[in-house]
Amino acid sequence: MFDKEYRFTGKHAGMVKRLTSIIGPNLSGKVFRDNYDVYVIAPLIGYLYNRKAPVDKSEGETKVFRDKMMDESENLKYNYRLLMLLINKDKEPEERSRIAFKLDNNDEGRADFDLIYDEYVRGGVEVLYEHIYEDAEDVDGYLMNLYEFIEDFNNRYNVEMGRFETN
Repeated sequence: MFDKEYRFTGKHAGMVKRLTSIIGPNLSGKVFRDNYDVYVIAPLIGYLYNRKAPVDKSEGETKVFRDKMMDESENLKYNYRLLMLLINKDKEPEERSRIAFKLDNNDEGRADFDLIYDEYVRGGVEVLYEHIYEDAEDVDGYLMNLYEFIEDFNNRYNVEMGRFETN
């Protein structure tokens, strides 16, 4: 589990490349440092925004290398387990536990759940890309969209938002 490279293909590869590229000609900053940073957050964003996406096999590819996947496998397993517990909440607790915690070395038994996880990864990439880059024409627009996305996320999921407000 998480012991091989992960490939973004087609439109999702293009989106990830854009999310990890320098924002503008006069800036050295990026929205995400690298493909792994997108990969680690995307399934959670996909779930929270209720977005799954099928594989796009059109041209283009980018990846998270095997070494990085293996180095970060504990963090990735945590995300995977969390997502499996959430999406299988209609199942009995024992079955939810089996799916989330007992299939690490059973690629065949985990295959259907891995496909769902990957759908949320791609859906999360789409959400991130759309919220940051669509409907923006320049760096100021991207930055404003990023700010609005973070603010929207905070409003949705942080019940104590008031304590973070500044005057």
